[in-house]
Amino acid sequence: MMVGPFVEKAVRFANAFAQTILMLCLGGMLLLAAGCTPKRHASEAQALPQTAVQATQTRPMPQFTRVQVNGRLNVRLRTGFSKPSVILHGDVRDISAVVTQVQNGVLSVSLQGGYPRLGPVSVEIRANTLNVFDYTGVGSITGDAVHSNGLELHIANPGRTTLKGRMNLRVLEVGGGGYVSIDGATSIYLHAILHGKSRVQMNGVVGLARLKVDGEGMFGLYWVRSRHLVIEERDKAFVQLAGIADRVEIELFDRAEFAGRYLRAMRTYVRTHDMATARISSTNHQHTLALDKSNIYYYNIPATRADFMAHEGSVLDMREWSEYADKNWDIYNR
Repeated sequence: MMVGPFVEKAVRFANAFAQTILMLCLGGMLLLAAGCTPKRHASEAQALPQTAVQATQTRPMPQFTRVQVNGRLNVRLRTGFSKPSVILHGDVRDISAVVTQVQNGVLSVSLQGGYPRLGPVSVEIRANTLNVFDYTGVGSITGDAVHSNGLELHIANPGRTTLKGRMNLRVLEVGGGGYVSIDGATSIYLHAILHGKSRVQMNGVVGLARLKVDGEGMFGLYWVRSRHLVIEERDKAFVQLAGIADRVEIELFDRAEFAGRYLRAMRTYVRTHDMATARISSTNHQHTLALDKSNIYYYNIPATRADFMAHEGSVLDMREWSEYADKNWDIYNR
């Protein structure tokens, strides 16, 4: 009769002891897990972005006439200063990574790889005169009052370039797929080269001598005043010119296009290949050869013409129809 209650008490004691042991084990496991978990506040402090501290730094420079820029920099060109200098705008830590030096009349401005880290860096270049500007990088290039008696521009930049002033251009080489706008260009002999998808728009009175465009580039110029102009286009290049010239030689390949309806040339020599298209306007003499599936369209009847076509090429008169269209050409309706 006394065995039952004793067994009950023993069972209760065993259950209570087991529950206590289980609670202690769970508590120990929780403590171990908490100890293995990294402290979040430390990692969060490291992940916080750094705060940019904007500053302006002026670096006086000796005299220079040539400029070379490399890196992710925004550049502003200014001329006419008796005391040349370089003014940097940006974060203090990014500015410290910009290297500037002058050697043999060449100003070199470069930004190390991996910079800028805390926002864009702008470089204002103040020069007395400028003969050569060479830019390789990513950024914007501006110049509001650039004056030069002889300037060479070499630009490899996917960004935008805008130059204004009075610039006697001698060489223009553009690559990188960016856009270049030049207002106030003057030249007696300009050699221009475009690569890739670069686009150039020029305004001024320019003696364009040689023009070579490949890729999907675009070149536009108003106003041309040339004695002898040689043009070569490849791929999907597009050239549009307006002005006057004594002698123009044009050769087009692939799907290139030349829009020269408003380029009045005394003598024009055109040869097109593949599926290229040329639009010309000659006054004295016109010599054309359209090969493959190319087309040559002329908008004026010169004094003498020699038009040749091969394969599926065509040379077509694109003048507007008038009351004289049904009459033979003579000295009055030419």
